[in-house]
Amino acid sequence: MKAISLRPLLFLVLAFAVIVVPSDGATKKKKPKNTEPPAEEKAVVPLPPAELTVGVQFQDDEAEGMGDILIPAWRFPSGLLFVNPRATRTDHSAEEYNVGLGYRHLFPKRQVILGVNGYYDYRDTGHSTYDQWGAGLELLSQWLDARANVYKPEDKRTTVATDTEQSSSRSTSTAQGWTDPYAEDHEIAQSYIIQQTTRTTTTTRYFEQYEKALEGYDAEIGLRLPLPVRPETFETRVFGGYYRFDAEYGDDIDGFKARLELRLLASLFLDAAWYENKDLTGSDYSIGGRFSVPLDLAALAHGRNPFAEFKSRLGRKERSFDARLTEMVMRDPQIRLEISDFIEREDLYRVETSKDTDTWRQDYMLMVDVNFIDGDAGSASGDGSAEQPFSAIQNGVDDAFGERNVYVYDSSKSYRENVEMTPGVTLWGSGCLVPGYNGKSFGSGIQPTVDGRSQGPAITMADRTTVRGFRITNTDHGGGPKIENLGVLGDTDVSRVGLLGRNATDLLVGCNTIEGAREGAIFGQQGDFSLTFIHNDVLNNMDAGVLIGAEGASGVFNVLVDNSLFEANGIGLMSQAMNYDSALLQIQNSAFNRNGADGASILMADNGAATVAISGSWTERNAGTGFNVIMTGTDSALAELFDVDAHRNGGPGVSVTMVDVGTGSAFLNGVRADRNTGPGINVTIVDADEALASLSHVSANRNIGPGVNVTLVSSDEATAYLNHTHANNNEGPGLNVVLVDAGFALASVANSSAHNNLGGGVNLVLTDSPWSTALISGSQANNNLGGPGFNVDINGGAIALANLSGLTANNNQGEGIRMNLQGDMAAVGLVGLPGALAQTLNSALGLAGFGLPPEAENLLGPAGPVQVLGNQGLGIVASIEGDMLAGGAFFDINAQNNFGGG
Repeated sequence: MKAISLRPLLFLVLAFAVIVVPSDGATKKKKPKNTEPPAEEKAVVPLPPAELTVGVQFQDDEAEGMGDILIPAWRFPSGLLFVNPRATRTDHSAEEYNVGLGYRHLFPKRQVILGVNGYYDYRDTGHSTYDQWGAGLELLSQWLDARANVYKPEDKRTTVATDTEQSSSRSTSTAQGWTDPYAEDHEIAQSYIIQQTTRTTTTTRYFEQYEKALEGYDAEIGLRLPLPVRPETFETRVFGGYYRFDAEYGDDIDGFKARLELRLLASLFLDAAWYENKDLTGSDYSIGGRFSVPLDLAALAHGRNPFAEFKSRLGRKERSFDARLTEMVMRDPQIRLEISDFIEREDLYRVETSKDTDTWRQDYMLMVDVNFIDGDAGSASGDGSAEQPFSAIQNGVDDAFGERNVYVYDSSKSYRENVEMTPGVTLWGSGCLVPGYNGKSFGSGIQPTVDGRSQGPAITMADRTTVRGFRITNTDHGGGPKIENLGVLGDTDVSRVGLLGRNATDLLVGCNTIEGAREGAIFGQQGDFSLTFIHNDVLNNMDAGVLIGAEGASGVFNVLVDNSLFEANGIGLMSQAMNYDSALLQIQNSAFNRNGADGASILMADNGAATVAISGSWTERNAGTGFNVIMTGTDSALAELFDVDAHRNGGPGVSVTMVDVGTGSAFLNGVRADRNTGPGINVTIVDADEALASLSHVSANRNIGPGVNVTLVSSDEATAYLNHTHANNNEGPGLNVVLVDAGFALASVANSSAHNNLGGGVNLVLTDSPWSTALISGSQANNNLGGPGFNVDINGGAIALANLSGLTANNNQGEGIRMNLQGDMAAVGLVGLPGALAQTLNSALGLAGFGLPPEAENLLGPAGPVQVLGNQGLGIVASIEGDMLAGGAFFDINAQNNFGGG
């Protein structure tokens, strides 16, 4: 017998084993001999009869029959343990077997039944089988029923169909290899010569279609309609619910559902259901009926009629509420499946090649429609070909054609021009190599110099233009001011600008050196703006390296700065984006060093959604702030800084400020800020519906000011989450978190340290919030001056909660731990919380739902002892005041050798 066919057999054996259990043996025990009976014996509660249900259900293209028996296994005074086998078969020959174990508990005074169950499901589709585990909760009452079920199938997929696709292609190569790229006429080309091999390649691709079980859940709640008939005669219930199943190959299946249940004479059920998304069952409706009768297995075992009790139902005899203990469990009996589109089997990918060899020359175009510029060999009368290049860049731009490429050779002298580009032109300097084949390239790698000589911008860009491979400068030769209105930037003197974008978008600036101007580059735009700024060095520009000022009545702002250096400018990068539906500025793998003001200053104002993402970058020795991000008047504001270094700046290393935003989120991960004149890291969010500051794996050391300063003010929800954050040897507090005037305020510090700081170690202040919670765990604060190791101050709200566990606070100038909790209603402080209690509270609080990272699910942990040794003040000082409730609990604490006492 095949192994796959054993599961239905095992199902039947299990059902038989349960059925033969005598119904009256579950509650009786044999009395031991020579033992006096107890003074009062409890009455034996007999097992109710099993409930046998058979039914049929119809959908669009399928009908199925079902058999279900709920078998009481053990009766408790107020509960019932049962076993529930079930079998289903569709008219498409699919079979489903289920067996479950459940418990229902009766609350007779309230006429309520609560139940829990677990099921093993097995499905045979005819070409594959599937296993699944399920679990459910249910509530049954006179007027309201509710239930929820989850389904966890095995991680298995089955191939249900295959397909094959074949295609042919031809390619050519030569035995001798590539020549060096060359310029000819108006093209840059590369030749493959001597022996050419034509290869015909036949590609065979194999595809498979898979079937996989869906993991998901469903839930429903329903009411019995108040009809003027006895429920033993006619009962109607209506249900509403929701279901969701996670799909791997397509969209997740979810939606609302509704169900109507009519019950006649307590045994005949008529069902009708509607599904919002028919992808789950193949139909958006189902109708059916089921017939349920009591089956007294004990009577059957003694040769009596097992259906005797059914007569009472036909006679409309009133049923007690506890009869619902044996009602059929309502759950989805089928393992739900999805079928994928055809997916390629890459391991079966086959390529077969045949070749035909000949000898000839094949030319390949690397760049076409090119005007060539050569300051040494060109002339004003040239035609822009490689043989007769122009001598001036502007001639090549004005005469651009086709794909509108202009190639500029390096020259012995600079190009003293003020180039005005036209839309669609690519201006390519020899400093950026034109990639060819076989690792070869065209160009010298030497940047030609374009010098505006204070007569206006050296290069002015237009829409859809590219500038790459140049040294761009604008030396002072006494030219007068040239004022242009650049929108957000206002009236601006552009006489000594290196690169200007004047109301131009879709720009690419790459592989350039921009130096020696008053402003290295300025981009002023009204409307949509897109800029890619990559592999540029921006050096020694007097007032600014790069200025961006853009404003849109709607639309999109999108700027990418990648692999670029901003050094020794007035300000490195300054960007303003206003009034866009969506505004995004990305900085990655770039450096901002030794600038006279901020390294990078970014303003996002009055946008629908604004995002600033800085990664893999660093900022050092700037006179102002390293990275300064300001976001105001925005529906959704997001600042992300990952793997960032900010050291030795004249202001804060990193500063993120959000004001008057809908949702304000600041995520800092892997940020290091040392030796800055100001806070190492400063995050401020003011007037937000939701404010979230999440700092993880962050360090801030030896700063003149706090190491890390987080301030959240006037938010409906304010959450500060510091994990693996370390601040040592700072001239202010190590970690300083202030939350003011929030509907709900949560400050958490976990797995962090603050040592040798002049303003104390860890300082949490939560003020004027109805509900305030402060959590510190797994952290250390030693040898701090000017304050305690850990300070928690909550006041001005209704409820104040604090938990401090797993802490070390030794040798601080003040107290080891200072806790001041004041709540108009309640104040509770916990110190040294035990692990088991912490785990229980973690589950009850469910704090991960407040938009915190996944690890925030365990905010109260790791629980553990608290050590406070050798502090100049008391070991622990706690002041807890609450008008209705005030309490503190101190558990595993080691407080010795403190000068003020334990």
